[in-house]
Amino acid sequence: MEFFPRCGRQFQSRQSDHQHAVIRRRSATAYIRGARANGMMVTIKHFPGHGDTATDSHLSVAQVTGDRSRLQSVELPPFRKGIEAGVDAVMVAHVTVPALEPDPNRVATTSSAIVTDLLKNQLGFKGIVVTDALDMAGLTRLYATNTGRAAVDVFKAGNELLIIPADMDASYKAMLDAAHSGEIPQAQIDAAVLKLLKAKASLGLHKARLVDIEKLSTEVGKPENVTLGQQISDDAVTLVRDNGRLLPLKQMGTVKGGLPYQTVEEVRNNLVVVVFSEDVRTEAGRVLERQIKARVPDANVIYVDPRIAGAMSDEVLKAVDQAQAVVAAVYVVPTAGRIAKADAGGLKNSVGLADASGALLQNILDHAGQKTTVLAMGNPYLAQDFPAVQNYICTFSNATVSEISAVKGLFGEIAIRGHLPVSIPNIAQRGAGIERPSQVAQKGSGK
Repeated sequence: MEFFPRCGRQFQSRQSDHQHAVIRRRSATAYIRGARANGMMVTIKHFPGHGDTATDSHLSVAQVTGDRSRLQSVELPPFRKGIEAGVDAVMVAHVTVPALEPDPNRVATTSSAIVTDLLKNQLGFKGIVVTDALDMAGLTRLYATNTGRAAVDVFKAGNELLIIPADMDASYKAMLDAAHSGEIPQAQIDAAVLKLLKAKASLGLHKARLVDIEKLSTEVGKPENVTLGQQISDDAVTLVRDNGRLLPLKQMGTVKGGLPYQTVEEVRNNLVVVVFSEDVRTEAGRVLERQIKARVPDANVIYVDPRIAGAMSDEVLKAVDQAQAVVAAVYVVPTAGRIAKADAGGLKNSVGLADASGALLQNILDHAGQKTTVLAMGNPYLAQDFPAVQNYICTFSNATVSEISAVKGLFGEIAIRGHLPVSIPNIAQRGAGIERPSQVAQKGSGK
């Protein structure tokens, strides 16, 4: 599911053709049914749509543009399908939607036209309506002097579960006063509480509220689940650009498991790997490094983050110039509500690299673009800021399995058959993907 490339809210409802809409609805339905079958409640979000907004509602008030026709064809179909599939809850967004609510001071969470008239009455949703966090700037900016009032307004609009108020005491008092004065009918309160109790009872929480810790080791991280996760991750690897001169990378020696691979003349720093992350002290890139060094023991792995990227630039570029091949692994995962401060004093959200790191990556591409492969470990839109990139691989995740898959893809150990689920502006359209056969399979078959 696409999301606005410059906004940190991800996996929202956005489409550009009927086929994509069908895939999206099927995905939502499968997820809901699978989760429910395994004892979990499911919430779909963020109603009535947050994918085509240019603002993260954690940070400010966002607006969903477009007329009712567009909303009916683009934003609402996944919610309809989710409701049909029996979703337990719908989370409402702090977004203004002029086509549905003309009052610019009413976001969706405070609009009865959106919560009650559209979601409950027109779409027929009978489950729990939950707010997005009440401490988000998309709401608090409209209630700067009276945060307690926000709780009353969202409840009156039709929300039944109010989460993370900006001021718990003020919200409680405002709700209590509204109930005592009759502004909020007792029947509405009773109906909301009854919904919550029934939802808990549907999972047996009135009988057993706590998780049996002794069963965690047998239920979490099962070998078959890890294997499936690795398979899914392998299949997701997508080669967006390939100049035909670099991939797959050559290996030295053997990989654990005894599979023979090509040997190359030993050259100091034959392979340089530059790991970009928000903080070099995190685990980002550690699994990737171990996987690469299992194949190229003398690989030079360099870690950089925005604080040290500028100071390390000369060292990194010298290593890059001397290398036969370069991998730039960029760990940028969109994080809602997080702002990365740019060196120039401006603000960027978590979709892109901060200025110092971005400048270093651009220098690497300028110096050695033909022999550099960029790994997007999480955010496929990264290439939008580096249009000259010649070799570009997306994993859509920074999980351990994705790090393993990325390395297997680099060295030709798996067939690369992924296709972009989104469009990267000025780089590639949704559905693009260069397929490559597994080099291991070819050797094993005698080809």
